Amino acid sequence: MSKGSAVAAQARILLVEDHLINQRVALSQLRKLGYQADLAPNGGAALDALGRSLYDAILMDCQMPDMDGYEATARIRGREAGCRHTIIIAMTSHAMEGDRQKCLAAGMDDYLAKPVTLRELGLMLERWLAVALAQPFASASRDEALDAATTRELRSLGVELFDELAALFLEDASEKMAALRRAGASRDAQVVEKLAHGLKGSSSAIGASRMQTLCAAIQEAAAGGQIETAGALCAGLETEFARVRLVFEQDKAARRPVS
Repeated sequence: MSKGSAVAAQARILLVEDHLINQRVALSQLRKLGYQADLAPNGGAALDALGRSLYDAILMDCQMPDMDGYEATARIRGREAGCRHTIIIAMTSHAMEGDRQKCLAAGMDDYLAKPVTLRELGLMLERWLAVALAQPFASASRDEALDAATTRELRSLGVELFDELAALFLEDASEKMAALRRAGASRDAQVVEKLAHGLKGSSSAIGASRMQTLCAAIQEAAAGGQIETAGALCAGLETEFARVRLVFEQDKAARRPVS
Protein backbone atom coordinates (compact mmCIF):
# COMPACT_ATOMS: atom_id res chain seq x y z
CA MET A 1 0.00 0.00 0.00
CA SER A 2 1.39 3.41 -0.94
CA LYS A 3 1.80 6.22 1.54
CA GLY A 4 -1.12 8.08 -0.01
CA SER A 5 -3.51 5.12 0.21
CA ALA A 6 -2.42 4.43 3.79
CA VAL A 7 -3.29 8.01 4.69
CA ALA A 8 -6.61 7.77 2.84
CA ALA A 9 -7.57 4.60 4.70
CA GLN A 10 -7.32 6.38 8.06
CA ALA A 11 -8.72 9.82 7.23
CA ARG A 12 -12.21 11.27 7.44
CA ILE A 13 -13.00 14.24 5.21
CA LEU A 14 -15.82 16.79 5.37
CA LEU A 15 -16.66 18.43 2.05
CA VAL A 16 -18.41 21.79 2.45
CA GLU A 17 -19.87 22.75 -0.92
CA ASP A 18 -23.23 24.16 -2.01
CA HIS A 19 -23.10 23.58 -5.78
CA LEU A 20 -24.59 20.24 -6.88
CA ILE A 21 -22.17 19.55 -9.76
CA ASN A 22 -19.16 20.57 -7.68
CA GLN A 23 -20.40 18.25 -4.92
CA ARG A 24 -20.61 15.30 -7.30
CA VAL A 25 -17.19 15.98 -8.81
CA ALA A 26 -15.40 16.45 -5.49
CA LEU A 27 -17.03 13.41 -3.85
CA SER A 28 -16.14 11.28 -6.88
CA GLN A 29 -12.54 12.50 -6.76
CA LEU A 30 -12.31 11.72 -3.05
CA ARG A 31 -13.72 8.22 -3.56
CA LYS A 32 -11.25 7.59 -6.36
CA LEU A 33 -8.43 8.66 -4.05
CA GLY A 34 -9.71 6.26 -1.40
CA TYR A 35 -11.08 8.78 1.10
CA GLN A 36 -14.25 8.55 3.16
CA ALA A 37 -16.11 11.84 2.92
CA ASP A 38 -19.27 13.41 4.29
CA LEU A 39 -21.05 16.35 2.67
CA ALA A 40 -22.24 19.63 4.20
CA PRO A 41 -24.05 21.97 1.75
CA ASN A 42 -23.15 25.17 3.61
CA GLY A 43 -21.20 26.58 6.54
CA GLY A 44 -24.00 26.09 9.04
CA ALA A 45 -24.36 22.44 8.11
CA ALA A 46 -20.58 22.07 8.45
CA LEU A 47 -20.72 23.34 12.03
CA ASP A 48 -23.55 20.90 12.77
CA ALA A 49 -21.52 18.01 11.29
CA LEU A 50 -18.49 18.97 13.39
CA GLY A 51 -20.70 18.96 16.47
CA ARG A 52 -21.51 15.30 15.79
CA SER A 53 -18.19 13.94 14.51
CA LEU A 54 -14.47 14.65 14.33
CA TYR A 55 -12.87 15.07 10.92
CA ASP A 56 -9.21 15.01 9.92
CA ALA A 57 -9.64 17.59 7.17
CA ILE A 58 -12.28 19.93 5.76
CA LEU A 59 -12.50 20.96 2.11
CA MET A 60 -14.17 24.35 2.40
CA ASP A 61 -15.87 26.22 -0.42
CA CYS A 62 -15.47 29.95 0.17
CA GLN A 63 -18.54 31.37 -1.56
CA MET A 64 -21.77 29.93 -0.15
CA PRO A 65 -25.16 31.39 0.78
CA ASP A 66 -26.20 31.93 4.42
CA MET A 67 -22.74 31.26 5.86
CA ASP A 68 -19.66 31.40 3.63
CA GLY A 69 -16.43 29.51 4.11
CA TYR A 70 -14.64 32.41 5.78
CA GLU A 71 -17.24 32.78 8.52
CA ALA A 72 -17.51 29.02 8.98
CA THR A 73 -13.74 28.75 9.36
CA ALA A 74 -13.67 31.56 11.93
CA ARG A 75 -16.36 29.80 13.96
CA ILE A 76 -14.55 26.46 13.77
CA ARG A 77 -11.32 28.02 14.99
CA GLY A 78 -13.22 29.73 17.78
CA ARG A 79 -14.68 26.41 18.89
CA GLU A 80 -11.31 24.69 18.81
CA ALA A 81 -9.71 27.45 20.92
CA GLY A 82 -6.26 25.88 21.02
CA CYS A 83 -7.49 22.38 21.94
CA ARG A 84 -7.59 21.02 18.41
CA HIS A 85 -6.59 22.15 14.94
CA THR A 86 -8.58 20.59 12.10
CA ILE A 87 -6.96 20.97 8.69
CA ILE A 88 -9.10 23.29 6.53
CA ILE A 89 -8.32 23.57 2.82
CA ALA A 90 -10.11 26.28 0.86
CA MET A 91 -11.67 25.40 -2.51
CA THR A 92 -12.73 28.43 -4.48
CA SER A 93 -13.46 29.34 -8.07
CA HIS A 94 -11.64 32.64 -7.57
CA ALA A 95 -7.95 32.53 -8.39
CA MET A 96 -7.14 36.21 -8.10
CA GLU A 97 -3.96 37.41 -6.43
CA GLY A 98 -4.53 37.82 -2.71
CA ASP A 99 -7.15 35.07 -2.44
CA ARG A 100 -4.67 32.66 -0.88
CA GLN A 101 -3.66 35.27 1.69
CA LYS A 102 -7.34 35.94 2.46
CA CYS A 103 -7.95 32.25 3.07
CA LEU A 104 -4.92 31.90 5.32
CA ALA A 105 -5.87 35.04 7.24
CA ALA A 106 -9.33 33.54 7.84
CA GLY A 107 -7.69 30.57 9.56
CA MET A 108 -7.55 28.10 6.67
CA ASP A 109 -4.41 26.03 6.21
CA ASP A 110 -4.13 25.93 2.43
CA TYR A 111 -5.86 26.78 -0.84
CA LEU A 112 -6.99 25.04 -4.03
CA ALA A 113 -8.38 26.94 -7.01
CA LYS A 114 -11.25 25.35 -8.96
CA PRO A 115 -11.43 23.40 -11.15
CA VAL A 116 -9.39 21.12 -8.91
CA THR A 117 -7.64 18.23 -10.65
CA LEU A 118 -7.47 14.76 -9.13
CA ARG A 119 -3.68 15.04 -8.87
CA GLU A 120 -3.80 18.43 -7.12
CA LEU A 121 -6.38 17.22 -4.62
CA GLY A 122 -4.50 14.00 -3.94
CA LEU A 123 -1.18 15.72 -3.33
CA MET A 124 -2.74 18.39 -1.13
CA LEU A 125 -4.58 15.90 1.09
CA GLU A 126 -1.66 13.51 1.33
CA ARG A 127 0.73 16.26 2.41
CA TRP A 128 -1.54 17.72 5.09
CA LEU A 129 -3.03 14.48 6.36
CA ALA A 130 0.34 12.74 6.61
CA VAL A 131 1.22 15.47 9.10
CA ALA A 132 -2.11 15.46 10.95
CA LEU A 133 -2.46 11.69 11.28
CA ALA A 134 1.13 11.34 12.45
CA GLN A 135 0.29 13.52 15.45
CA PRO A 136 -2.34 11.68 17.55
CA PHE A 137 -2.01 14.37 20.20
CA ALA A 138 -3.75 16.91 17.95
CA SER A 139 -7.07 16.13 19.62
CA ALA A 140 -5.74 15.03 23.01
CA SER A 141 -6.97 16.60 26.20
CA ARG A 142 -5.10 19.53 27.71
CA ASP A 143 -4.37 17.44 30.79
CA GLU A 144 -2.04 15.24 28.71
CA ALA A 145 0.07 18.15 27.46
CA LEU A 146 2.84 17.56 30.00
CA ASP A 147 4.66 14.36 30.89
CA ALA A 148 3.53 13.46 34.40
CA ALA A 149 6.83 11.91 35.51
CA THR A 150 8.90 14.90 34.40
CA THR A 151 6.63 17.50 35.99
CA ARG A 152 6.42 15.46 39.20
CA GLU A 153 10.21 15.42 39.39
CA LEU A 154 10.43 19.16 38.77
CA ARG A 155 7.77 19.92 41.37
CA SER A 156 9.72 17.87 43.91
CA LEU A 157 12.46 20.51 43.66
CA GLY A 158 10.07 23.14 44.93
CA VAL A 159 6.90 24.86 43.70
CA GLU A 160 8.58 28.26 43.34
CA LEU A 161 11.33 26.79 41.17
CA PHE A 162 8.75 24.92 39.10
CA ASP A 163 6.82 28.15 38.44
CA GLU A 164 10.06 29.94 37.58
CA LEU A 165 11.07 27.22 35.12
CA ALA A 166 7.59 27.26 33.55
CA ALA A 167 7.74 31.04 33.10
CA LEU A 168 11.22 30.84 31.56
CA PHE A 169 10.07 28.10 29.19
CA LEU A 170 6.98 29.99 28.07
CA GLU A 171 8.97 33.16 27.42
CA ASP A 172 11.72 31.36 25.50
CA ALA A 173 9.27 29.21 23.55
CA SER A 174 7.18 32.25 22.59
CA GLU A 175 10.27 33.94 21.16
CA LYS A 176 11.33 30.81 19.29
CA MET A 177 7.82 30.28 17.90
CA ALA A 178 7.79 33.83 16.54
CA ALA A 179 11.24 33.29 15.04
CA LEU A 180 10.04 30.01 13.50
CA ARG A 181 7.16 31.83 11.83
CA ARG A 182 9.55 34.41 10.36
CA ALA A 183 12.02 31.76 9.20
CA GLY A 184 9.23 29.70 7.66
CA ALA A 185 7.85 32.72 5.82
CA SER A 186 11.29 33.43 4.36
CA ARG A 187 11.78 29.69 3.63
CA ASP A 188 15.03 29.61 5.60
CA ALA A 189 15.29 25.88 6.30
CA GLN A 190 18.62 26.21 8.12
CA VAL A 191 17.22 28.65 10.66
CA VAL A 192 14.04 26.57 11.08
CA GLU A 193 16.18 23.51 11.80
CA LYS A 194 18.29 25.38 14.38
CA LEU A 195 15.27 26.88 16.16
CA ALA A 196 13.43 23.55 16.25
CA HIS A 197 16.50 21.88 17.72
CA GLY A 198 16.71 24.44 20.52
CA LEU A 199 13.01 24.28 21.30
CA LYS A 200 13.12 20.49 21.29
CA GLY A 201 15.67 20.56 24.12
CA SER A 202 13.75 22.97 26.31
CA SER A 203 10.47 21.13 25.66
CA SER A 204 12.09 17.88 26.80
CA ALA A 205 13.45 19.50 29.96
CA ILE A 206 10.08 20.92 31.01
CA GLY A 207 8.11 17.77 30.14
CA ALA A 208 6.29 19.08 27.04
CA SER A 209 6.75 15.74 25.30
CA ARG A 210 4.43 16.35 22.37
CA MET A 211 6.12 19.65 21.64
CA GLN A 212 9.42 17.79 21.77
CA THR A 213 8.15 15.23 19.24
CA LEU A 214 6.86 17.94 16.92
CA CYS A 215 10.11 19.90 17.13
CA ALA A 216 12.06 16.76 16.22
CA ALA A 217 9.83 16.27 13.17
CA ILE A 218 10.22 19.94 12.16
CA GLN A 219 13.99 19.68 12.55
CA GLU A 220 14.08 16.57 10.38
CA ALA A 221 11.85 18.10 7.69
CA ALA A 222 13.91 21.30 7.59
CA ALA A 223 17.16 19.35 7.41
CA GLY A 224 15.77 17.56 4.36
CA GLY A 225 14.74 20.83 2.71
CA GLN A 226 11.02 20.04 3.12
CA ILE A 227 10.03 23.54 4.16
CA GLU A 228 6.32 23.05 3.36
CA THR A 229 6.14 20.00 5.61
CA ALA A 230 8.02 21.87 8.32
CA GLY A 231 5.52 24.71 8.01
CA ALA A 232 2.58 22.35 8.38
CA LEU A 233 4.17 20.82 11.47
CA CYS A 234 4.72 24.31 12.88
CA ALA A 235 0.96 24.87 12.74
CA GLY A 236 0.53 21.84 14.97
CA LEU A 237 3.30 23.11 17.23
CA GLU A 238 1.41 26.39 17.69
CA THR A 239 -1.66 24.46 18.84
CA GLU A 240 0.33 22.26 21.20
CA PHE A 241 2.17 25.25 22.67
CA ALA A 242 -1.17 26.92 23.41
CA ARG A 243 -2.25 23.77 25.24
CA VAL A 244 0.96 23.64 27.29
CA ARG A 245 0.68 27.31 28.20
CA LEU A 246 -2.90 26.81 29.36
CA VAL A 247 -1.95 23.85 31.56
CA PHE A 248 0.79 25.87 33.26
CA GLU A 249 -1.56 28.81 33.79
CA GLN A 250 -4.35 26.65 35.18
CA ASP A 251 -1.95 24.81 37.47
CA LYS A 252 -0.67 28.06 38.96
CA ALA A 253 -4.15 29.54 39.29
CA ALA A 254 -5.38 26.46 41.16
CA ARG A 255 -2.69 27.02 43.81
CA ARG A 256 -3.56 30.68 44.46
CA PRO A 257 -5.06 31.23 47.92
CA VAL A 258 -8.74 32.14 47.93
CA SER A 259 -9.20 35.69 49.24
